Amino acid sequence: MAEASGVDPKFAVMIPCAQEDFAKFISGLLGKPQSLSRLHRAPFDVSRKEIENTYHLVHQRVVQQNEASLVQFTVRIVYDDSSSVLLNSFDDFLHYNEIRPLTSVGAHLSWTYLIRFPDRKSPEKQEIEVSFIAPSRRSIFGFEDDDEFPFAVQLPTGVVRTNINHTARTWGVDVDSLLDGHIKTFRRKQGALREWITKHSGRVGILAGIFFLVSTYLAGYRAANGFLNEQLLRVQNFAQATDVVPTVSAKLDFMLHLIAEGSWARFSFFVGMSAVFLLLFSIVFGIIVGSFAENKPCSFVVLSERAKENREEALRKESRRWLGFLGSLGADFVVALAAHSVFSHFLSKMLL
Repeated sequence: MAEASGVDPKFAVMIPCAQEDFAKFISGLLGKPQSLSRLHRAPFDVSRKEIENTYHLVHQRVVQQNEASLVQFTVRIVYDDSSSVLLNSFDDFLHYNEIRPLTSVGAHLSWTYLIRFPDRKSPEKQEIEVSFIAPSRRSIFGFEDDDEFPFAVQLPTGVVRTNINHTARTWGVDVDSLLDGHIKTFRRKQGALREWITKHSGRVGILAGIFFLVSTYLAGYRAANGFLNEQLLRVQNFAQATDVVPTVSAKLDFMLHLIAEGSWARFSFFVGMSAVFLLLFSIVFGIIVGSFAENKPCSFVVLSERAKENREEALRKESRRWLGFLGSLGADFVVALAAHSVFSHFLSKMLL
């Protein structure tokens, strides 16, 4: 073709297809393929090693199944200062070390292949994209679509997004299934109990507040009932005295004495104030327990020294929050158990 058109052969580009397949070959390169996307809403922990394993897994699967050629592999690393670095090969990624004191918050991997499927006469372009997005507003800057920005803000635990642009649906589904299973190995796993507590943190806080309120009210009721029984016993002892028969005047004096000492007035004030105070405290206590229970695990893209330090600090904070949750629950039980003794002490020492 080059000689027929008068072009020097050494400046010609050889297209790997016959003339009758040229149109299909160009459409396979430039045409708009089908797209298959998936979003993983789960906390993850990704470092350089996990990205290397992902690259080798995808590349081995693609080249083993079909006649494929890797055109380009890129990694875009996004940092917390809104900057990003684009690495145009796997070797560049292996030898890249960030010297700036920045925290990596996103990594966007992209493979571009030319693949000739058994039922096709010419190779076609296939693209695979995997994005690890830590919980940061700026981590989304690695995307080309501005519409993705609000989607990132609403996912505080981090996400992994995969996108496969393909011209063979069976191949696209196979790669998507491969990535789906592989990405699940990056998830940060929690115990079933911790996961349930985190997921239902609001309900846990409400239940803790209700338990505190009911248990302290029951303790207050028992203490108040004891006070009432003691007052009743005083009256019965006076009425049943055998040494002196109480006259009407003595009875009146006894009743005036009870009124004057203010036991019942102080008792009513104490009960009313205690009920209001315990109600308010139970609300505050429920909020505290719920805030500690909402201990959602973070996601990490550890591709810099600062990111490694931040990861360690974040893990320590998560541990402290779990200890705070357990401590708040322990305080709930201790206060509930001690409430009866506290109420009895106040009623006996301050009111009588």
